Amino acid sequence: MPHSLFPLKLMRIRGSSMIPHLNPNDIILIWKFIFKKNIKIDDVITFRKDNRIMIKRVFEIDENGIFVMGDNKRDSTDSREFGSISHDLVIGKVIKVFKRK
Repeated sequence: MPHSLFPLKLMRIRGSSMIPHLNPNDIILIWKFIFKKNIKIDDVITFRKDNRIMIKRVFEIDENGIFVMGDNKRDSTDSREFGSISHDLVIGKVIKVFKRK
């Protein structure tokens, strides 16, 4: 089965923009088959931005896009800098966090 059809994806956290919720080296499980109507405020989503995969919390949603911010506001590049993201850039929704020590 091609991996693009597999609904789950594991990713390792590399940055600090989501501290304290997500720390570097934590592993997240992402549900990739997420639809626009299933994204809610306070969800943590992954999305593509400038050839990078980013992880942020949803703060606002409207027909024009999704406003996202990192939990670590002092160390986060997010919608305060680049504006709302398009719905079609969303990769998936974080459904489980595996904390690493």
